[in-house]
Amino acid sequence: YSVGHPCLTLDGNTMYFVSDMPGGFGGADLYRVTKDDKGKWGKPENLGDQINTEGDEMFPFYQEDEAGGEGYLFFASNGRLGLGGLDNFLAPIIGDGKFGKVRNLGYPINTQFDDFALIMDNKFGKGYFTSNRMI
Repeated sequence: YSVGHPCLTLDGNTMYFVSDMPGGFGGADLYRVTKDDKGKWGKPENLGDQINTEGDEMFPFYQEDEAGGEGYLFFASNGRLGLGGLDNFLAPIIGDGKFGKVRNLGYPINTQFDDFALIMDNKFGKGYFTSNRMI
């Protein structure tokens, strides 16, 4: 199987990544793995069907919440209702690694083309993403 698109939390103790390893929900799923007190990585955890679909979930980006919450997971998916192809989504992390409602980021970030690999600054004011839009 393949593993890719790693994203570390600021403290470097949790990594989000993509894999098509057996036992997932679709083609490519999002996983996380944490480091123990001795610096050893644990067993990868599939983020479950609240995040993963029968399609592909890819390009995770974790952003800390400056207001003291756990943060937000941005990712791209072609298995959720969207504007077309890969769309960018946001899932708040609400405690103990659980996720709140997944939200499509909508237009103008998403279009009928593939829009993916979004990153944001820590104030959620500026960011970048990749797209195959035709100009």
